[in-house]
Amino acid sequence: MFDTDATARTLAALGLPDPSLIVVIGAPGAGKTTLSAAFAPDDVLSADHLRGLACGDRGDQSVTGIVWPVLHTLLDSRMELRRSTIIDATNATAEHRALLLAPALRNDVPTFALIADAPLPVALARNARRLPARRVPAETVRAVCEQIITDLPGLTAEGFDAVLFASRLPLLTAADTDGDEYGVGDQVEIIGGGRHEGRIGRVYRVQDDGALQITGLVSVTRETVVGIPAVAPEHLRLLGRAPFRIGDLVEVIGGRRGRGEMGEVSAVRGDGTVRVAGLSGGLLGDALFGDPVFEAIDLVLAAA
Repeated sequence: MFDTDATARTLAALGLPDPSLIVVIGAPGAGKTTLSAAFAPDDVLSADHLRGLACGDRGDQSVTGIVWPVLHTLLDSRMELRRSTIIDATNATAEHRALLLAPALRNDVPTFALIADAPLPVALARNARRLPARRVPAETVRAVCEQIITDLPGLTAEGFDAVLFASRLPLLTAADTDGDEYGVGDQVEIIGGGRHEGRIGRVYRVQDDGALQITGLVSVTRETVVGIPAVAPEHLRLLGRAPFRIGDLVEVIGGRRGRGEMGEVSAVRGDGTVRVAGLSGGLLGDALFGDPVFEAIDLVLAAA
């Protein structure tokens, strides 16, 4: 059964009026749907959900021309009734947001932009773990993030009463802890039975089916004897996050070469070392085969 009081409780906890129009803004993989789950389902207008109703596939962009007129019709009705409403979609352009704001402004309903501000590397990693039908190109995720960052200073001028950032709201952040999602380089323990139970390794690769290849495990099965064993995420326990994610800007502070240089993490390897683009240093020899490789202890996050 749906929790019909969830919207009123969440708005009260956030100090927002009821009714309110909350427009969630974020790139694919940024956690928009997780944020929307803090509200009653009947109060959430989700573009993906409407795609599912239209054709049975929430990721099918071919029905977008059907979805948005329906969403706007429902929004118009809810604003006239002064019902709190949450819009769960990317909402990355000012032109699109203006159409969402218009019925709220006509009916004197307060409006709030809720930014799903998960870091770009997190959004990219989540998107990569989606099933192929739901995944969008990484370039699209980057482009949407850049567009939202560019537009942030002008959101109140567009007509929003306030701009909220999910990472600064404990009530919403608690629902978006990244759960059992893993990234390359994370240290994990195998649980739940099987020949590898109790073994510890690092995530080497996240497969399209959601399974994770783990280094440090010994396998003699025919399926994995020439590769790296893959383990379902429900059979893993996170021991420690990799210190860096793809896309992080880092500075070299140790090692024998490249000190003081800055570059962008291009890969986190299963052994915990990090490839960094745009640097001249790295571990001798390894740089011959791509971006130079550094021990994580020799790097620090740098200010963008």
